[in-house]
Amino acid sequence: MNDFEYECMQRKRLASQAKYRKRGNKSKKCSLPSDGMTQKQWKERCGPILSYNLSNVIAWSDFKHLPTSVQTEYITKLQNQYGITAVDLAKMFGVTPLTVRKHVEAKGLDVSFPRGRTMNKNEKDMWALFLTGGTKQTDGAASNLEEESVPEAAMEETTDDACQEQERLNEDHKDVSMNMSGFTIRFDGAINVDMIANSLKMILGDRSGGSVEITYRIA
Repeated sequence: MNDFEYECMQRKRLASQAKYRKRGNKSKKCSLPSDGMTQKQWKERCGPILSYNLSNVIAWSDFKHLPTSVQTEYITKLQNQYGITAVDLAKMFGVTPLTVRKHVEAKGLDVSFPRGRTMNKNEKDMWALFLTGGTKQTDGAASNLEEESVPEAAMEETTDDACQEQERLNEDHKDVSMNMSGFTIRFDGAINVDMIANSLKMILGDRSGGSVEITYRIA
């Protein structure tokens, strides 16, 4: 037998043994670590499923816990669609504009709020629909919103600047034996009780002693 005949014989033997090869349903079972788990154990092992709807109003408490990339995308989306400012965003969240700016700076969000930017009439109407979940307001309510938007914005911007100035003064004089013994703050235009309360909380901080006198004059 020469080399060629011997090689042919070996190939025939290999071909005849192919039928004993295990594959498909004849192969050994390939088990996974999760095969023996109960439904409860499987759910505990899986992480939480998070979904974000950037087309609706998000509460401040929920917004702060979103990933920074989602926070940036949400604010940018509102700016592009409605031309909102820090004042408009803070009013939606129920906080002060200073709180929003500090959060943006602390988290390093890639957004900015140009000063002097205001929404036009169309943007105001669309923003009002967004805040109400797409429910169209009556003509009277829309008219009141348009009349009140300018005074409230001016009031909030003024409060924001005053709070920043007060914080700067407190920082400059923290080593001097001088404390604020009183202050006067005045709001004109459409009165927003929540904004007044936030302004007082921002200025007073955690002070537990003192006296407060509130005087309201009807315009």
